[in-house]
Amino acid sequence: MSSTNEICLELRQVTEKVVKNNLTDGILFSGGLDTSIVAFEASKHTKLEAFTVAFENSPALDVDYSKLMADLLKMNHTIYIFGEDEMHSAIHDVIKVLKVFDPMDVRNSVAAYVGLKA
Repeated sequence: MSSTNEICLELRQVTEKVVKNNLTDGILFSGGLDTSIVAFEASKHTKLEAFTVAFENSPALDVDYSKLMADLLKMNHTIYIFGEDEMHSAIHDVIKVLKVFDPMDVRNSVAAYVGLKA
């Protein structure tokens, strides 16, 4: 049975390898644990551009955390705030492209769609 330290080491090595082998110049960045780990590893090898999207007038903790982590990792950081009209347009596009109708799938895909489009 593997120890916790061995599992952590293996997870770190796999993450480093996958990120290094799939480098890009931009990341959709929430500032959460997963995107921060990927950004940290990628920033060792490339100058990374971070993009954060949030719905206007919404309590988006992503914006605060992404600012903090982008500063810490010295990344260029763009924050894109989108409104209701753009959200409705994105919902139609997401359903059309992904061919899904599940409200959670659509909801979770709208911000990514808007971020990739911006």
